[in-house]
Amino acid sequence: MIGLLVIGLAQAQDDVPFGCSASPFPGTVQEAVVAQARETNAQLYGAASFAERVLFPRIQQQVANDVKSFVWASEVGTMAGVAYVPSHEIGADCDIGDRNHRVDLFGSSTGMALNLGRVQLYYAGSLTGHLYAKRVVSGFVPYGYALGTALGGPFVTVPTTYLGRVSDDGTSSLAGDYFLGVHADLELAYASAAYIGSTGGFLNVTGKPVRLFVSAAIGLDGVPYVKSGMDRQKTYEPAGFTSAFVRSQSFEAPPVDDQPGGSTPFRTAHFDQTDIAHVLDLHFAYAVTPEPLVHDLRIGLHTPVYGLGKQILGEGEGFYAFEDMTRGKGILGVPISLEAGQVELPPLPYYGQPGGKYIHLRLEAFMIFPGSNTGGTLLMYTFKVNDPETLAAFPYAVDALTHYLSIQIF
Repeated sequence: MIGLLVIGLAQAQDDVPFGCSASPFPGTVQEAVVAQARETNAQLYGAASFAERVLFPRIQQQVANDVKSFVWASEVGTMAGVAYVPSHEIGADCDIGDRNHRVDLFGSSTGMALNLGRVQLYYAGSLTGHLYAKRVVSGFVPYGYALGTALGGPFVTVPTTYLGRVSDDGTSSLAGDYFLGVHADLELAYASAAYIGSTGGFLNVTGKPVRLFVSAAIGLDGVPYVKSGMDRQKTYEPAGFTSAFVRSQSFEAPPVDDQPGGSTPFRTAHFDQTDIAHVLDLHFAYAVTPEPLVHDLRIGLHTPVYGLGKQILGEGEGFYAFEDMTRGKGILGVPISLEAGQVELPPLPYYGQPGGKYIHLRLEAFMIFPGSNTGGTLLMYTFKVNDPETLAAFPYAVDALTHYLSIQIF
């Protein structure tokens, strides 16, 4: 498995026998943005985020159903076109010259959890990086590298955290991180405490039966990210689930000449009503700072079995019985969701972004193959462009194409 990782890394470092190789011009704002994007990718889509998005719901589901079992999950993803950097290009498949070269982010995470009843132990490892894309290849190319890291990831992420980056030659990089923690059922709430190799401590508390939560990333420099509110609270069946939360974060200006840049606070209030009549989702978010604007306005349609699958994956108490899936609804139906809308960002001149409104599109499809008790195997694919969550983390990645592949056994 580690051999596959080495092969993928060798491909990323190679001089590219096809396509174009790029030599970025030093000192440009775009080059600084790529360096920042690489770090953000590692922080928000590495081990910690994977644990919050994937392992926590699986763990809470196991606790709710009083099932002691082992959970394993892995995912790979790419963001094609996160930035375009002025570079000198040379290669057999492109015209030699100076132009803006596309930069992609990629990564993979693998995690596992052991449910012991009221206490659960879990681990997540991730490998993330960036790549100056080859002009003749589509945005799916980094999957070749990411698939290799998905297989080898759990075995190498801990040592790479202490040894530094596996690779960083300017036009490609690969870095590891890990997440070790414990999750406990405290009667009135679920609590998780963990240590993140790259940033420090992590704490998550989710209340029950009202699904209130507070989530914060804690590091030596303070608390850079806070999110608090109510998550997918069941109302009554036709109305679906209600989520309402506030989030505080900052858009950090990329450093120039090793000098720290400034920052712009970005504080938003969110309201989501999902699974309305089992087919409709509505999303709304309003930004208070740096200037008032409607940050997120989306509508989504999905098949009824999509909502069933989300419940089985632990997202909300739900209106369905697990037996509905075992009777074949999830196999014969197609759990699929289509979403469209508009996302607005404030002007961010230090990213070279004028701000404005952008069209959002999202497609997600998955299949759950039921196993014993309330477990099963999940296969999932997601495509999105101008996703509000993505742009909140990468406000310069306008029109970037994001793909995710995931497999989970729980």
